[in-house]
Amino acid sequence: MKISVSTIESFESRQYELQFGLRELGSDPGVKLDGAARLNLEVAQMTEGHFMVRGVLRAPCRYECSRCIESFPAEVEIPIAAVFVPEGDFAQITGGSTQDDDAAFWPYAQSQLDLGPMVHEYLALSAPMQPLCSVGCRGLCPHCGANLNEATCSCAGDRVEPRLAPLRKLLPRR
Repeated sequence: MKISVSTIESFESRQYELQFGLRELGSDPGVKLDGAARLNLEVAQMTEGHFMVRGVLRAPCRYECSRCIESFPAEVEIPIAAVFVPEGDFAQITGGSTQDDDAAFWPYAQSQLDLGPMVHEYLALSAPMQPLCSVGCRGLCPHCGANLNEATCSCAGDRVEPRLAPLRKLLPRR
């Protein structure tokens, strides 16, 4: 997923609307697209050879619930802000760091901005740490493994770990 910037003059900007799928991003188990993603960008040349990329990434993703392990779809909308600098100037300008307070820095070569790694990183970092299919997800029964959102299980509700059974004597009776 590359765009050519050879025709963008200094202090000029261009709008781009791109669509892509998982094939363009490569295979990564952390990024699960559930259809075509859309990337709306404005690319502006700030100074000679330095390009500011701003926009919005909208992608239908598929996550696995951290409680019930069911797969569910979610639409994500991610603001994008990045600065592309020539490969030769990258280490000098950024001091080896790729992050700044406002934007991420990315190298480019031969008047082609390769958006693939940037989009991949934004998608991977936007994934929730503990995705939930719904706020009220009841998860799995810890004893039999039944999905408590779909059915109730016949397990005893107050089973106690045998090693902790003596502590039960300390609790007042209800």
